[in-house]
Amino acid sequence: ESAFPYADLEEIVYMHPHPEMKVPKGHCLRLLKNLYGLKQAPRNWNRLLSNTFLLLGFTQSSLDHGVYIGEVNGDKVIVAIFVDDVLIAS
Repeated sequence: ESAFPYADLEEIVYMHPHPEMKVPKGHCLRLLKNLYGLKQAPRNWNRLLSNTFLLLGFTQSSLDHGVYIGEVNGDKVIVAIFVDDVLIAS
């Protein structure tokens, strides 16, 4: 499982269909979501995650942009992100 497909693509990306797919000859597929292996996937996933944490009231660390600090129900919460892994400490 990968987290990348949850993020929308910001760019228009086309790909050739798998040979087993019943797509008319000469046609291609337009991707609506990220696929693992796309160069844009990590950036789009990070953008989605960052925007979500900021909307929830977390603050992004100026020393490490993969760390977010916030408060939930009066408890301090620290979230560390590395690629598609998330560690939450309270």
